[in-house]
Amino acid sequence: MKRLILRAALWCLLLAAPLVHAAPADKARSAGQVAPMLLWLTSDITTAPRTAMVQRLAAEAGLGFAHIDYPLGGPAVLDAAQSQTLQRALAGSALVWVDAPHASVEVRLRRMVGAQLDERAARTPGRVVWVPAGAPVTDLTTLDTSARMVAYLQAGGLRNLKSAMALAHATVAGVPMPAVPAPEILPARGLYHPEAPRLLPNAAALEAWRQGQPALRGLPAVAVLVHRHHFVDGSTGWLDAWLHTFRQQGLFAYAAFGQQVTAQTLAEVLELPPEGGTGPGRLHASALVLHQL
Repeated sequence: MKRLILRAALWCLLLAAPLVHAAPADKARSAGQVAPMLLWLTSDITTAPRTAMVQRLAAEAGLGFAHIDYPLGGPAVLDAAQSQTLQRALAGSALVWVDAPHASVEVRLRRMVGAQLDERAARTPGRVVWVPAGAPVTDLTTLDTSARMVAYLQAGGLRNLKSAMALAHATVAGVPMPAVPAPEILPARGLYHPEAPRLLPNAAALEAWRQGQPALRGLPAVAVLVHRHHFVDGSTGWLDAWLHTFRQQGLFAYAAFGQQVTAQTLAEVLELPPEGGTGPGRLHASALVLHQL
């Protein structure tokens, strides 16, 4: 029965897809003056929460924000009006980030806007930053500022984007680069609880932490299955509130996240070791809840 539950949960998790929206352009102002503008270019594969987080962090860093999205289903070539819109945005921006989290998106964007961006990059070196798909570099000691921004933006999540924005602010302000921590790499799968000090690799680690929390010990456990992209996008506020709702009902709820997992890897995250040291593992949670958005 346990394996059946895990397999059903796995299939639902794999079928889950994020909702994608385009965020509107916004111009941040500081002390009555137009702030240096960050231009954020995307395709609709970039999620709305990621765009919203970049916009919010830009405002907190004293930067303006403009966003242009080029949907995958739209024209493959800019028309005259679109080209003029891009030119005006480039002229008004101090820094450009191009979010291309999939190779096909990068190819499409380079075909559509590459020439204009290359011209801008030649005039202002280091001010046009492409963020391609791929694993982020963790050793940044030999990288220039643009490459360091790429690493943080590829890694995703709130802390990493804060570091990228700190570098962006220093770049446009012409001040020394701040000391920022190395990129925090999000694991492919794991467990999350808002009160835990970090992401946890499996149910055994979660239970070991819970035993040190008197208010949580002994409560029935509920695992909420979510997609990894919520953590990459830094959109966990809704999840924290949902887990808190379970807590108000006397339950210990936590999130299990993954991406392209198998039944075996899902079991490795959600199961405790067998009591006798051999045989099948034991499902830690009393119930599994699936979030499909």
